[in-house]
Amino acid sequence: MRISIVIAMDRNPVRGRARKRPRIRPPAAQNWFQETIADKPVVMGRKTHESLGGSLPGRFNVVLTRNRKYEAEDCLMLHSVKDVLEVMAEFEDVMVIGGMEIFRQFLPYASKVYLIVVGRDPAEDFYSLPEDWSRDWRTVERKEVHRGNYTPYDLTFLVLERIDLAHS
Repeated sequence: MRISIVIAMDRNPVRGRARKRPRIRPPAAQNWFQETIADKPVVMGRKTHESLGGSLPGRFNVVLTRNRKYEAEDCLMLHSVKDVLEVMAEFEDVMVIGGMEIFRQFLPYASKVYLIVVGRDPAEDFYSLPEDWSRDWRTVERKEVHRGNYTPYDLTFLVLERIDLAHS
């Protein structure tokens, strides 16, 4: 099983008491997200599940939540990372799609990160993520889409792979 994280971030991530980030969904970013997770099982937290309005069609959906009373159609509810890893072991690729707490829990298990940066300077954004994590990753793909007819923002799409520290 390969675990990949799919995350989007703004050029200037919003941090505050509410811990709410603006929902920026340019069509180019939405298309890339859909292509990236196509036909693959997804893992998400309860809040992400609710923000999407339910499960994603055409794939196996897992919701990781501490709330044992939470129920939703077309999803398997699990309550620990260990449970998710056991259930998803039969799949070749597993996509973790949010939210931030779920990303942090799965980052030690991930071999790939798909990162969408909304803004002009992805290097700044990349290094504004939690300390230490960037040194374990290398960029293997990069695509830029400039503001225009298809998006009101400059976008950078990055695919990062974990550096095998034992062999580097």
